[in-house]
Amino acid sequence: MDSNHQALREALDSLDRSLSVIRAMVNEYRALHAPPPSFTIQRYIRLRRLREELLPRAEFRDPAWDILLDLRIAEMRGSAVSISSACIAAAVPASTALRHISALVKAGLVAREEDHRDGRRAFLRLTDEARNALANWEEAALKSPSVKGSEGSRSNGGRTV
Repeated sequence: MDSNHQALREALDSLDRSLSVIRAMVNEYRALHAPPPSFTIQRYIRLRRLREELLPRAEFRDPAWDILLDLRIAEMRGSAVSISSACIAAAVPASTALRHISALVKAGLVAREEDHRDGRRAFLRLTDEARNALANWEEAALKSPSVKGSEGSRSNGGRTV
């Protein structure tokens, strides 16, 4: 038993050393390939500007954006979003969310559909216009590693802001 126990201990020690080397390599890779925080912020700004270019309406604010993203996620998952659920996704008071939903419907970005099983409830869905704009935004957001600056970018000491 002692020789088996010793062999097992040696194998575990060897595995532990190998895992330590792998962890160090992973950490080194992450450190070398992680974007600097300023790059992340610049990318966010460019994506926000792209969002404004693709959906340039004045009524388009962050709660509306959150509602559109929630509807897009639900669409991808094949689920329906009730108006009350969209209000929760907006993360603002219900009255504010309802104003944004009304603006999105009026702008033709969201369609309201009555629930045929429960007349008290209605669902929201993206229109083709919103779906296409979000698809373009997603494509740009997923492109690696940068998003082209919008026309509104300005230069600051040789750096694009």
